[in-house]
Amino acid sequence: NQREMSTYSVWAYKFEKGLAEYSFVLSTVVDDVLSLVNLEPSLTINQPDGFSFKRIVEISGTSWDGVSGPYFNDYDAQWSQQGIVRQIQIKPPGALDWDDAYFATDDSGAGGLVNKSNHPFRLWSYEWDMSNDAEGDYTFEIRAFDGLDYSPTITRIYKLNTIAPTILIDSPANHTSHDDGSIIFIGRATDPYNGIQGSDIDKIWFSIVGPDGIPTSTSTTGGKSWSWEWDFSPLVTGEYEITIWASDSDFCKNGPGECLARTLVLNVDNDNRIPTVGISNPYNTEIVTASSTTIIDGHSRDIDGQVTKIEFTVTNQEGLEEQNHPATITMGNIRSDGYWQTTWDTSNLLHGRQYTLTARSFDGYNYSIVDSVTIEIDNPPEHGNIPPVFNATGWVEVVRVFCDLGSNSVNQCGESKTLNLSKYFTDEDQPMSTGDFIVVDNPAISSDDHYGIVITITAAGIATFDTIKMRDYNDDISEWSLKGVQFQYIDASGSKATSLLVDFHVESSSFTYQMEGDGDIAEDGILKFSGEGRPGAKVIARIKDGQRSIGEATVGENGLWTMEISGKELNGVGSHSIVFEYSGVMTEPVSIQVGDQNEGLATWMIVVGILIAVVILGVMFVFFFVEFEEFGDGGIDQDTTSEEDDPYAWAKQAQAEVAAPVANPQPTPAPQPVASSQYPGWMWDASSNQWVPDPDHPQ
Repeated sequence: NQREMSTYSVWAYKFEKGLAEYSFVLSTVVDDVLSLVNLEPSLTINQPDGFSFKRIVEISGTSWDGVSGPYFNDYDAQWSQQGIVRQIQIKPPGALDWDDAYFATDDSGAGGLVNKSNHPFRLWSYEWDMSNDAEGDYTFEIRAFDGLDYSPTITRIYKLNTIAPTILIDSPANHTSHDDGSIIFIGRATDPYNGIQGSDIDKIWFSIVGPDGIPTSTSTTGGKSWSWEWDFSPLVTGEYEITIWASDSDFCKNGPGECLARTLVLNVDNDNRIPTVGISNPYNTEIVTASSTTIIDGHSRDIDGQVTKIEFTVTNQEGLEEQNHPATITMGNIRSDGYWQTTWDTSNLLHGRQYTLTARSFDGYNYSIVDSVTIEIDNPPEHGNIPPVFNATGWVEVVRVFCDLGSNSVNQCGESKTLNLSKYFTDEDQPMSTGDFIVVDNPAISSDDHYGIVITITAAGIATFDTIKMRDYNDDISEWSLKGVQFQYIDASGSKATSLLVDFHVESSSFTYQMEGDGDIAEDGILKFSGEGRPGAKVIARIKDGQRSIGEATVGENGLWTMEISGKELNGVGSHSIVFEYSGVMTEPVSIQVGDQNEGLATWMIVVGILIAVVILGVMFVFFFVEFEEFGDGGIDQDTTSEEDDPYAWAKQAQAEVAAPVANPQPTPAPQPVASSQYPGWMWDASSNQWVPDPDHPQ
């Protein structure tokens, strides 16, 4: 019979260490080590991504170990958590790893104990002072630690706000009076934050104090540009002080506080207000096709009453009043929002003539200020002609021209600016080549009388602004701009189409240059120049001697240029002078040193050094290897004939020795000392090359 095997269950648990639980069948001796499984901690953070902090980052949240509550009792809390959170670690900006982390404060008050309602780090907080940091987005990493394991790391990107926004008021002006029932405030606001959250300007605030001294506050949506209309029609006449400031995520939300506020004092006149009127259609300078039902519309308001009627008059270009004008509009035909519409019979008005339509409104007490538009009637004799049309798609309102300050060159302004008018005008029933393009000369003003002279238009509709011609009118470049230029196309039937206005804005530019460094470069180095100039102009660098071009650059659209010149472009090592050619003018030379200043001396210094070395070696040779002997007059026979020294004797002697037949060497008798009468008692010993005592001399 097989013996039944026993099954055993193992369960081990230690608070803050973990739990181990398993079963096994005992079949042999068991010797095992239990590994307790620890439950990792968890945490939450109250402040989400993008949260804004004012100077000091204050992070808070909750944390627990094991399983979160709620718990039935203290035992359940301890069993579920199986430990406590020991640390909340935070890596602020600049901390490279967790060894540099900081620790949050335990706000739970649990005293290290776990119960049903509390445990360590149930509430925690952390502060990081960033008052001296720039506004922007900063990353924080946060995790919990229970002594064994870490919770998953939570990353938060917070917005830092350290500087209050500023505000500027463009209108209205301070100490101005207003009687129109409302004032439109227009201005700008700035804030240094430019991060991922976009503009931090929240609202524009207005605190208004009137004659009664009671302040009232209101706000409007903020932004880099803002506007707000103040309706003061219900208020009493008097002086009002308006304080205006901008708020952002943290600054000045409940008052000016640290923000720089602007204060305006405005005089409000709410006594009887005159009505207003405006003509919307047709617009001023419009060419109107003649019709028995030409539409006229606009708006009219009366802030302290009601407009009762709107009257019209028409005058021709000679200033005479026409009897043909729109009928008076009565109160019943004016909508509650002030809009009105009527018709005007223009079918009998003369073709190509200008007419001024004037409107005024009446509120039962006063007339409004008149509003007028001057139109031109298109009523050609050829009935059925379709007038040309202007299409404003792609039309530019400002054409910028840059001219060199102080230049007399014909290229002072570069290439002339052009507009292709044929892109904007069309004629449905006639070829464009049969009509004419012109520059409109408004007879009411004299400032545009020369526009048709300085702007030329080809038959193809290419309008060219010859800026240099403006010299004939003024030497000051700032006076060369053309404001409110308008073009017309007139077809063969005399019908016209008029463009929108365009400004030719002329700005002066000056050529400047600066060199990077002190002008000393290696022969294979790079010389860098930069500066300003007229956009599109060419800058040429030349060697002063020979005028050879060594570099070119073109001024960019932003008015800046850069140039790099290789030291190899210059004529070798040494000092050189560079000039810049700009708009036909040469600049003052710039001195450049290529290579070390001592490099140019190297060759001749080497030659001189070699010559000196040769001389020194020659002197040393003579000193060490040439011997001078002095003989007495009587003791030695000397050959009185002197032969000229042969400088090549040593070579000839060597050749003779090689060519001579080999002979058996004969013993050479040793030289004997020779007595000298000049030195009694001494004799010259040639073998030892010295004087020796004479043995035969009597002592």
